[in-house]
Amino acid sequence: MKPIYFSIAILLFLPFLLPAQTVSINEFYRKYKNVDEENVHVTLPGWLVKLGVGIAKTQADDQTEKQALKMAKKVGKIRVLTFEESNPVSSKDVDRLLRNVRRENFEDLIMVKEENTKVNIMMREKKEMIKNLLILVSEEDTFTMVSMKTKLKYEEIEEFINEAAAGKIENIEVKL
Repeated sequence: MKPIYFSIAILLFLPFLLPAQTVSINEFYRKYKNVDEENVHVTLPGWLVKLGVGIAKTQADDQTEKQALKMAKKVGKIRVLTFEESNPVSSKDVDRLLRNVRRENFEDLIMVKEENTKVNIMMREKKEMIKNLLILVSEEDTFTMVSMKTKLKYEEIEEFINEAAAGKIENIEVKL
């Protein structure tokens, strides 16, 4: 095969070979997912998330549920890692993960540090769309990481917030 054809073939198939999560998140997840038997580690492929949302959508009764499911349909692969009775994740590893994902173009949305509790919510965007969300909650005796691939557009989030503020969506209070 000529080099030019090989290069074109690689470029065409490269998007299918790339993981939904970043290298740093993958390494962190693999390091801690089998640390002890008490943790919960789950990876849901995007097709399963969409299937679940589709089933839930048929059961949705009110406008709030329908709007939430409309946004949930934009969520792809989800990874969850949680420790409930202990926190074997070192603060050094969490700091390293945060540094590395920032290098991978994640931006901080929310950072909260209060006594022994640390919460980080980060996102990576591309073309006015949120591509990845990363949520880390670290406490003395618990730890949770949620990483998800998304296709959420800012317009959709803004529409949801505006409808909630206008009272079109029930059970949600928006204080501006």
